[in-house]
Amino acid sequence: MTCEYKGIPVEECEQLYQAAGLPVHIRAHCRAVGELSAHMAHALNRKGYSLNVELCRDGGYVHDICRLSSGHEKAAGIFLREKGYVQLAEVAERHRGFEENEPETICEEWVIVCLADKLIQEDKRVTLEQRYQKALEKKPIKDRILRDIRILKRLLKEYEVITGEQL
Repeated sequence: MTCEYKGIPVEECEQLYQAAGLPVHIRAHCRAVGELSAHMAHALNRKGYSLNVELCRDGGYVHDICRLSSGHEKAAGIFLREKGYVQLAEVAERHRGFEENEPETICEEWVIVCLADKLIQEDKRVTLEQRYQKALEKKPIKDRILRDIRILKRLLKEYEVITGEQL
């Protein structure tokens, strides 16, 4: 991701929610993920990293913009690209997890949004165990979920070691 992204005003984000028909409870989740993502990026930047805080915040704000659609990550990417938000589309498309690649580090904007998303259930901060409790009961996806939890715990640990902050 490049650092050229300059952020969007809250009003513009609300217009995107309206255009997508995003329900109020998912908007609240997106806002909470955006705020946590921005917090995490700020904390890492204070330790010498160079993350685009606005891209993390806004990526969190719109990561589930098409949540009610089948394949919501891909649908969000299409929706955001059509509106001219290419960098936000890239974050939204990758926020779900690690089907293709395991990230090497927490220090990428999409990875921060992905981790923040997993630490927010509805609009409340939760542990990874709480977030995945119901998903682990589903046998067909249990192995993938356990893999994702392992990766997320590693990323969370990396964040905590770098920042000295517990999430």
